[in-house]
Amino acid sequence: ECGAPGTTPVHALAGQGTERLAPEGPVTVEAVVTAAFLGDAGLDGFFVQGAAPAPDGAPSGLFVYAPEPEPGWAEAIEPGRRLRLTGYAGAYRGRPQLEGLEALADCGRGEVDSRAVAWPLPEAERDRLEGVRVRIETPMAVTANGELARYGSLALTPRRRAFRATNFPAGEGPADPALRGQRLILDDGAYRRSPRPIPHLGDGGTRRVGSRAAGLEGVLTHAFGRWRLHPVRPPRWQAANPRPEALPPPAPGTVRVAAFNLQNYFLTLGERGAATPAELACQRRKLLAALQALRADVLALTELERRRAAAADLVERLRRGGAV
Repeated sequence: ECGAPGTTPVHALAGQGTERLAPEGPVTVEAVVTAAFLGDAGLDGFFVQGAAPAPDGAPSGLFVYAPEPEPGWAEAIEPGRRLRLTGYAGAYRGRPQLEGLEALADCGRGEVDSRAVAWPLPEAERDRLEGVRVRIETPMAVTANGELARYGSLALTPRRRAFRATNFPAGEGPADPALRGQRLILDDGAYRRSPRPIPHLGDGGTRRVGSRAAGLEGVLTHAFGRWRLHPVRPPRWQAANPRPEALPPPAPGTVRVAAFNLQNYFLTLGERGAATPAELACQRRKLLAALQALRADVLALTELERRRAAAADLVERLRRGGAV
């Protein structure tokens, strides 16, 4: 029954501001749903926040693993609902969670609040706010988009671009001395591969590096070695790094040399490159368009399958396109 005694505080199960409890038997919590990512297309669960703050005064958050909710439960699992949950304390990849749900009661509406934070957070504060719904007030920029189509995620930092110190001579360049602490992964509320539709895309069908993001709000968590934000609403995007105009042809009497990473151009399907003929055709279209736009006399290529057929295929397609 909602409001009955015998509940365990969320912060005690999460170990936030206090020593983490790990009882062997069932435990009951009353908490407010802050974000729901149910089903195989999501995280198979939802996040809750304690109704009362932890002893240090900060909010507490916890993931509830519910891969197969009972009939009628899913309707109650939505942000802003106060639930009474009975399950077992557990952990996944070191992250505390409530699992093995045995009972769920809808206790009406509750308060949903996002804690305003500036990024990057000190390490101790990041750990303290894991599982908590936050609102990042720092303007962020896309610094890597290589995992957007594969996992639906973008890497963000608080500056236009983030560079490693080894990119520049000693003492020169805008190197970031704390790159690992500054990077935040904007995820998509799921850990599935090849999401459809691809999230976070702009009008041009991509999200370019250097694009600015504001209004970031979601649940802060740590998974697969990175700090991540699972958003509860789309951020506001600004195309701060528009695609440049095409390169002019090389000046007469000069030779243009270009280096290009093909991102695993493999004719052998299912290896490091494309897995299907459709994926290979899509990869070819993008690569040929980019290589032709360089108008290079000499191309130095990396991540090309170590087969003569792969190099011959690419050269022939470039030759037919008029780039070589």
